Amino acid sequence: MLFVSKVDKKNIKIRFFEEDDAGNITWEDFGEFSENNVHHQYGISFKTPAYRNPNISSDVEVSVL
Repeated sequence: MLFVSKVDKKNIKIRFFEEDDAGNITWEDFGEFSENNVHHQYGISFKTPAYRNPNISSDVEVSVL
């Protein structure tokens, strides 16, 4: 669940991404949800995207925007 300031239900994207040490985007994907998952324009329930490598062997830092 993501809590936000008031938003328009039709104008939302939840972006997950990973950057290398030089700041280049090495992976990005978007959370999955529908307008019905936006609760009173302040809370969004969504499914996180699968990471690019399902067989990681150590922690990976990604960002959400």
